[in-house]
Amino acid sequence: MVNFAKAAKESLIQYDILKYLNGLKMCKAIKIMAANEAGSPDIFCVYRGVPVILEVKASEQDVLRSAVEQKRQHMQMDQWETTGAMTAYVWSLEGVETLITHIAKKL
Repeated sequence: MVNFAKAAKESLIQYDILKYLNGLKMCKAIKIMAANEAGSPDIFCVYRGVPVILEVKASEQDVLRSAVEQKRQHMQMDQWETTGAMTAYVWSLEGVETLITHIAKKL
């Protein structure tokens, strides 16, 4: 059963993240609405040449629950990380800002 309140919250978080990322210099981010593989992450981004793959959840508790309930999603994230992409599960814009700051310091 779809939890519409949780889906709406995730959608608002995604909107804030996309607005932030696409406002950065040398950054392009998109939301994947439908993918040909189950479990595909929500947001694909390249920041200053670094691929960044994000899975957005409504809360930190949802991230912890998803480890058990959404194994296909975790497998997808692991595959992206293996290719060299930065991956993260996020539940707020602040988490993305922290990740971008971390990447910028390494460049």
